[in-house]
Amino acid sequence: MSKYIKGIADSKRVELAKQAKINCESLGIDVPSIVYEILEDGIDIPQKEFTTDYEEIIEIDVKDIPKEVEKIQFIISY
Repeated sequence: MSKYIKGIADSKRVELAKQAKINCESLGIDVPSIVYEILEDGIDIPQKEFTTDYEEIIEIDVKDIPKEVEKIQFIISY
């Protein structure tokens, strides 16, 4: 099982990233990694993980959430 948290940029920022990718590709220049992060991976949110005898805990500090994050996804995959 894996678990992680990712931030999703606001919809206007996603649209701008899509256009930036198209523009870079049509100019024949490398697309900046931040554009791919916004479009595919989400925005990193610093987190701490720890366990107790009965729980696995993921903790985020609200002040560490980037201002461009509109939604937060908690992903648990098996």
